[in-house]
Amino acid sequence: MLGELRGYWEERRDRPGDAFAVLRGTRDRREATTFALVQLSAFLPAVRAATARASLGEYNPTQPVARELLLDDYRRWVADSDAWTTLLAAAGLTPTVGAYWQLCLNTSLARGNHLHHLSRAPHRHAELVGAFVHQRIDDVVVATAWADAVEGGLGEQPAFFTSRPPTLLPAALDDLVDTLLTPLVALSGDAALTAFRAGFTDAAELARRWDRDLAEQLAWADSIEEHKAKARAIDTYLTTEGIEVDLDTFVESCDETSTTHVHDEHRLVMIESGDMHFWNNVTHKIALSDGDKILIPKSRLHGSTVLSGSCTYHQPIIPDDMYLKF
Repeated sequence: MLGELRGYWEERRDRPGDAFAVLRGTRDRREATTFALVQLSAFLPAVRAATARASLGEYNPTQPVARELLLDDYRRWVADSDAWTTLLAAAGLTPTVGAYWQLCLNTSLARGNHLHHLSRAPHRHAELVGAFVHQRIDDVVVATAWADAVEGGLGEQPAFFTSRPPTLLPAALDDLVDTLLTPLVALSGDAALTAFRAGFTDAAELARRWDRDLAEQLAWADSIEEHKAKARAIDTYLTTEGIEVDLDTFVESCDETSTTHVHDEHRLVMIESGDMHFWNNVTHKIALSDGDKILIPKSRLHGSTVLSGSCTYHQPIIPDDMYLKF
């Protein structure tokens, strides 16, 4: 098990995530960094609250140091609260819980919910310990990438990531796992090891999906004009070739707002009449009016607000093979 964890630590150390690479290449670094920080705010406070809840367990008879380790994790979070607030303020964000719920990717929410769920299930404590170890590794391997992203996107050195950089060298990782896992194995045998691995593996998979999801969202949001051009090209192709695709039509009033959501397929948004603001970030809104079109790839988070008295728009559903042509 220790070998597996060391291998994961080394892999993440060398490649903290595709999302950071995409972020560095965006044209609007401030916009992209702001959205990335919204995602961090969706799960990091939740993760810390979950470890605090878990620290309330009566572990001393069988796992003497678990409570202290979990509580120390929350103490560090409390000690860094001012730096956290300052970090968000640099992007014009507030630390208020739920302030940006409409802009949180599903994968961001899932990362926090995973720890919350385990912290409320005492019989799954070994899984929580595995997820906790993953979070400790994740904190370390992404700290420099986050610091570079914030400095490049917001022009500020983030004390939250730089003043007390977390350290978890391989030897310390071995000690942490041994301290947390050995008493559980002594108590429950291989079942504890299996549960620990499940908690760690689930947390790692959620982190991997989050990274891919955020990378794709950042790339799409940074290329809206290109996706407008693709929408026009696809519409022309459908008309010229006489191709009919499934189509949804909506007529919405200015009293309606389409809260953020995703689709399981690629869609065009084609405004027949009226005006709307299309949005996918806290930084700005994209104005759409008569005749405007935009391509929304599957699973990309977006919402809209009608500005005119009413707005009629269509959403042709684009098959994968056609989408790949453009």
